[in-house]
This record gives sequence, structure tokens and C-alpha cells, in this order.
Amino acid sequence: LACNAIQEIPAEIGQLTQLVELHLTDNSIKTLPVEFAKLTKLQRLNLGKNLLVNKRDDVELLALLEDMTDLTELYIHKNGFVSLPDKLGNLKAMRKFSAANNKLKSLPALMGCWDEIEELYLSHNDIKAVPFTFGAFRKLKELQISHNPLLDTLPKGMSENRSLQQVDIRECAAELSLDKQFQALPNCRWQGVKMGKGKEKKKKKKK
Repeated sequence: LACNAIQEIPAEIGQLTQLVELHLTDNSIKTLPVEFAKLTKLQRLNLGKNLLVNKRDDVELLALLEDMTDLTELYIHKNGFVSLPDKLGNLKAMRKFSAANNKLKSLPALMGCWDEIEELYLSHNDIKAVPFTFGAFRKLKELQISHNPLLDTLPKGMSENRSLQQVDIRECAAELSLDKQFQALPNCRWQGVKMGKGKEKKKKKKK
């Protein structure tokens, strides 16, 4: 169903209760029917490149996904979301998640409960900080979080994740600097970051 200029999802989709994979990317979908929440067997869901926002017609769209606990891959990139609900943390089977190219200002701390997460795509948002709970990730291999201009550091706990292989943090805050502990990650390729003793403070100019 991808790339079909679809504008509306019929309520009858809720009858597909055994569906495990659904690709609706690159359409013109603005909302989801409440019956969408019945697709609790979904393992892979792609809603990227649509016109979705947090709330439409009194329906919290992302709340419809909160009971899809079998999801291992969720793609909501290139929409108009400004926040993610805390209960997304319930999706503990998540391995790949993309919310790049939205308008996110923050991330829910309960995402740190995603013990199986391997790939996170969060670039091109307005994220100011990464929750310290992300330091609990031990299987995360790739973090794409570039082009968040107010982001100036990552949680120190993430430096203990020996699975990290790639981190892209280009075009974030000009003063961004990471603790030297991150240098000890044996197989990680970094893009757009300086290693230091922690966040550097700007010196005040003398009058």
C-alpha cells in the first residue's frame, strides 16, 4: 500500500487482527481510525512520509499503537509529530525505530525500556536532550540523531554500550562535546563530534 496517494484508512482495517506487517509509507494519510488499535499482532509498521500529527479529530494517533507489543520495527519519519507518548515504552520488542524529520522537542524516558533496540533514527528534529535512561541500552548499534541544533550531549551511560557501531551527531549544538569515556567504545564510528572532558562552558567576554 506504499506510494499510492492514499488519503484515508478505512475503519474496516481493524478486522485484520492477524496482520503482522503493514507498509503505508509515502502517501497522504492525515489520520488513523480508532479501529487501527486492533492490529495488535503487527510486527513491522511503516507510517513514514505522510501527513500525520499527534492529534486529529480528538484522536491521539500514536496512542493507537500503545498495545502493539509485538512491534519490532516502527517507522513514523517525515510526519508532523511534536511529541511521543510515554506508553510507547511498552513496546519492549522494538528493534528498529525511526522518527526522523518530525518536530520532536523531547523523548520519553520510558523508551529506555526498549531492551532489544538496535537502531534509532531521530535526526532532523528539535530534540534538546536525550533521556538518561538511554544509558541502559546494551544492544543499540546505530544512533542517528544529527540536525538537532539544541542537543549538546549524550548520557554518559551510553558509553558503557559495547554494541555501538555508529553514531551520527552532526549539526547539533555548536558546543557539543562528549566525555572521554566514549572514546573507549571499541567499534564505534562517530560523525560530527568532539571528544573532551564533558560539556564545555562558554567563556564570558570581558567588557
